[in-house]
Amino acid sequence: MLSNEQFIMIMQAIKELAGDVKTLDQRLTETENRLRSEIGSVRTELKAEIESVRSELKAEIQDLREQNSREHEQIRAEIVALAEMYGRHEIEITKLKKAQ
Repeated sequence: MLSNEQFIMIMQAIKELAGDVKTLDQRLTETENRLRSEIGSVRTELKAEIESVRSELKAEIQDLREQNSREHEQIRAEIVALAEMYGRHEIEITKLKKAQ
């Protein structure tokens, strides 16, 4: 059986431990809240960065499409010019053959 003195010492130790647990619980709650806040900030920053990169890529793709279209038109014009030259040469060759 415990003496009154032993019982009082045990109860004081339990109160101290309860206070320590309460303090640790408060610190843990503060840490959790701080981490949640930081995670939210990082998430927001990442979303903004992703959107920025997405916009840059869209603009770059559009520029490449326009450049491709211009190059396509230029190649088409060169082909038409070559075809016209070929056609003129064919006409000249035909004229030369008839002249002989």
